[in-house]
Amino acid sequence: MPAVIVFPSALEYWLLDKGVPRSFQYGFVRDYSDTREVLSADYHRQDLYRLPDFLNFSTPIHIGVPEHVNRNGVSSLVFHMLPPDLPQNSFVQLSEEIYVCSPELCFLMAANVLPIHELVYLGNELCSIYIRDQESPLGQRSKEPITTVDSIRSYLNMVKNVKGIKNALRAIQFVLNRSNSPMESKLAVLATLPLSLGGYGLTHPALNYHLSLSAEGCEYMGSESLCCDMVWQHEKVVLEYDSTLSHLGVEQHKRDKKRITSITLSGYKIMCITAEQVRNFNSIENTFLSLRKLLGIRSRHVSFDKYFDKRWSVVRSVMFQNRLEKQLRCEASYYSYTEL
Repeated sequence: MPAVIVFPSALEYWLLDKGVPRSFQYGFVRDYSDTREVLSADYHRQDLYRLPDFLNFSTPIHIGVPEHVNRNGVSSLVFHMLPPDLPQNSFVQLSEEIYVCSPELCFLMAANVLPIHELVYLGNELCSIYIRDQESPLGQRSKEPITTVDSIRSYLNMVKNVKGIKNALRAIQFVLNRSNSPMESKLAVLATLPLSLGGYGLTHPALNYHLSLSAEGCEYMGSESLCCDMVWQHEKVVLEYDSTLSHLGVEQHKRDKKRITSITLSGYKIMCITAEQVRNFNSIENTFLSLRKLLGIRSRHVSFDKYFDKRWSVVRSVMFQNRLEKQLRCEASYYSYTEL
C-alpha cells in the first residue's frame, strides 16, 4: 500500500508537530526513496482508503499517484497526478509504505496554486529554524532547518517540463533562510519582494544573524554577539520584531533596551516594529519607508506610490488573510498538479 502524501497535506508533516514518527528526526539524515520505485508501485485503492484511520493528518488527505491510477477521490482522500520525471530527492519515507513529498517538491507543487508572495512565505517557513508546537508556551520551539534556499534552488534546477517550475524559480529568488517565527517570515516577504510585486524592494537581509558587537557594545552587553531578527550587514541596519509574547515584564524590557544600546554602540542603526504596529497597514508602510531610507534606497515618491494598491493587496494577503496559515489550521484547498 504505497502512499505519497503531497501538498497541501504535506505541510502538516513539515511545519507542524503532529506526533508523526520521524525516522530522520527533522530531516538531518533524510531517508530519500527511489522516485521510480515509488511512482511505479502497485497502488491498491482499498488500502489507501484506510489511511485516515492511522495517520494523524487533517482530512481530506492529499495523495499523489502515478498517471495510470484512477484519481476519483472520496471524502477523506483527494488524489493528484504526479509527473513521471521527478528528480531523485522527491520523496521521504515515513514508514515501509508511506512517503511524503520532500520540502523541495512541496515548494514546487505549491507554485501551481499560490501567488508569488504566498509562495515566498511558504519558502521562508520551509527554511525556518522553528516548528509550531501547541504544547510549547510560545506555540513553537526551535529546530534545525529541514531545507535551505540553496537546496530548493538545486532541486528546481533538476526539474524539467513540470508545471509550476517557472513560478517556483521566480519565487525562490526572494526566499530567506532561518526565519524564527511566522511573523518574521511575513515581514521577510514584504522586505524582499520588489515594488512591482507588492513588496518594499529592500536588499535581502540575513535572518536571526549573530551580530558581533564592538568592544564598547560587548562591554555594555556583557557578551560578544547578539542574535538579531533582520540584519543588513553591509548597510549596518537592524530590524527587530518585538512580539507581546516574548517581550513581557520589567526585566525583559530593560534587557531589550540594553540590546538596542549595545547594537547602536557597535555602529548599527536599529529599528523596532511591535505586534501592534504589524496590525496596521500605515504603520507597516512607515516602518518600511524608514528602512528604505536607512538602506540608502533612493526612489522618487511617485515611483513608490505607483504600486500602492498592489502593496496594500499583498500586505493584506500576507499579514491579515494568510491562506497558508488557514491550511495549517486544516483548511487545505484543492489544487491541480499536472505536466505541461
